[in-house]
Amino acid sequence: MSFLKNFQYNSIVLDLLPKGRNASYWRKDIDGLRGIAVLAVVLYHIFPRVLPGGFVGVDIFFVLSGYLVTEQLLEHGYLGWQGLVDFYSRRIVRLTPALVCTLISVLCLGWVTLLPSEFSALGKSIAASAFSLGNILSWFEFGYFDRPSMLKPLLHLWSLGVEEQFYLFWPLCLLLARGCQARIKMIITCLALVSFALDSYHTFIVALAGFYMPFDRCWEFMPGAILVFSSSCEKAQSLTRQQRNVIGCIGGAGIFLSFLLIRSGSYFPAPTALFPTFATAALLLVGQSAWFNRVVLSMSLLRWLGLISYPLYLWHWPLVAWYHIMYGPTTVHNSSGLMILTISILLAWGTVLFIEKPIRSYANKLIVSTEKSFVQKGFQTHSLMQTQKSLHKHLNRKRVTQFLLLSIVLVGGSGWGIWEMKGVPGRSFPTGAGEEKGDMHKIILAAGEGIWSITPHMHVIRKDNLTLATLGNAGDPIVLTGDSLLFQWGPRVENLLEQGRLKHTVIFVVGPSCAPLEGSKNDPHFSFCNRLPAWRNRIIQKYHVHKVVIGAFWGNIISRYHGSAESIIKKYTHAIIHLKKMGVTSIWIILPTPVDKRFNPHRLLKRSLFHVDIAKQSFQQGVSVAELKKASQKAQQILRVVANKTGAILLDPFPDICGTGLFCPVMFADEPKYADDEHLRPIFVKENIHFLDTLLTH
Repeated sequence: MSFLKNFQYNSIVLDLLPKGRNASYWRKDIDGLRGIAVLAVVLYHIFPRVLPGGFVGVDIFFVLSGYLVTEQLLEHGYLGWQGLVDFYSRRIVRLTPALVCTLISVLCLGWVTLLPSEFSALGKSIAASAFSLGNILSWFEFGYFDRPSMLKPLLHLWSLGVEEQFYLFWPLCLLLARGCQARIKMIITCLALVSFALDSYHTFIVALAGFYMPFDRCWEFMPGAILVFSSSCEKAQSLTRQQRNVIGCIGGAGIFLSFLLIRSGSYFPAPTALFPTFATAALLLVGQSAWFNRVVLSMSLLRWLGLISYPLYLWHWPLVAWYHIMYGPTTVHNSSGLMILTISILLAWGTVLFIEKPIRSYANKLIVSTEKSFVQKGFQTHSLMQTQKSLHKHLNRKRVTQFLLLSIVLVGGSGWGIWEMKGVPGRSFPTGAGEEKGDMHKIILAAGEGIWSITPHMHVIRKDNLTLATLGNAGDPIVLTGDSLLFQWGPRVENLLEQGRLKHTVIFVVGPSCAPLEGSKNDPHFSFCNRLPAWRNRIIQKYHVHKVVIGAFWGNIISRYHGSAESIIKKYTHAIIHLKKMGVTSIWIILPTPVDKRFNPHRLLKRSLFHVDIAKQSFQQGVSVAELKKASQKAQQILRVVANKTGAILLDPFPDICGTGLFCPVMFADEPKYADDEHLRPIFVKENIHFLDTLLTH
């Protein structure tokens, strides 16, 4: 039974709640809906082909959070400044124990299994997740300049960051708008519309901002909040049983169709997420008396999964990520996937039984006891002993909250320290390297190097994820444009500048995974790349550039183009002719660089859960030159035809990288050449790449 009626200052809350609305009853169907949502997300992460749209389970959670949090704020009278303290206290008690347990476990496992570069990245993720900034970190890291997303054990906590930011922001909005139901409805409606418009804009223009930013995703919380404040819930009561059943079935069908049909990059989250969002709202609207809610959502198994949904969400992805760390970013085998699923469920169940439940039960008893005591204190004569008891329990409740806050701060601070110490490279972890410890150290250093080679003398401007970097200030300017495989030549330009041999101002106009020539198709997740040609052209016109060098991961870019080779040749030819019409007199095209998984320094290590060793056989022989050239044969042919048609000059980096033998060495001077499958290490480029020297020194 709610304590609303006992508080005079909460009469406004009674006015805000629609007539006949009692939010204190427990809805079994909401637990079932949680169970469906978390199961969809977990299956998507483990078996993505089974449920390709399972990631929309997160959107279901957003709608539920908007509904339940708004309901709690009204039911418990949290529309006052003191009430906010109680609300945030409950949120801390609800979210922190399982999160701290997960972060500590991941931290300990990382200490004994991860290389310094990996451990440093994990430390940064732990710090961001502990302070509710996981989504902001994911946005800034962008997933490209860092390790692949499936190798990040805490990537999934971006959604928790969005939720926690909503918990912080939404109660304040309701507090500022209290006293006028119409104003609150207007605020909700305006927030939903503005947020949806912004999310839609970003989905088309800056996709990751629309995905990770809290205000962009705010509209998904609003349908639940609208249901709490709106009279639509009363109207639902007037619906016939058949009408409620039909609406419930439509909502259920909408959710399952979303799991099967929605794909990442298909205008998601806005407007595509409208379907699971409104489907969830429909199920909340009709209530647990509707057939789908009563029969399907109230199933014992789904309800049980719903009750462990939060720790299950926390635990499953670190296990998936560690599988990929051990065995590479490959498809999870069925047996391994089932084991990951089973362990995740057991860990979640144990977390609920032995961590969440005891802490929450103790804290909630103190909260309820304190509420009762203050109700009595406000309206009845309180004895001194009763007052002392209530104050003692109130202090105990504060101590629980403070202890949990201190725990999360210490965990976050530990993560920050690990990041600052660059993964604690001096720590020891089990290895069988023996005499090759020197090699192990070099391989570990190579595995930790980045792929975006910003050098000390570069003047860098970043805008909309595109990079303008300038080296030198002498002679005619030369523009180098393309993606990260073009930008990797920067250290060589830096070396020529340091030697006093650079005779030109070199301007890099680049973007990650960006096609340098019009006519190519950019990845939907890198929609900003569509602005690269226009930015390059403005630079050419502004500085009267007559020389342009073009390079890219040609194999990847050409594979994204679904037309014939003749059609892409025609488009590339047209793009280069357009550059010449702008005044560019000389154009060089850098041919494909060798790319192979065996170059990746991580592949030079044999790993198990508690053991790291050197895989000598992986680099003693090298990689077949015939295989490497065959892999890039199509791109080579297309670029040679384009060069013949346009008069462009071809530059081949292959000899500098692989030499003239039958096998391309993986190592140089007893250390890896590459930072990953495709990108050369700056230290190798600086001293060993010479194919650009003639162009840049004359």
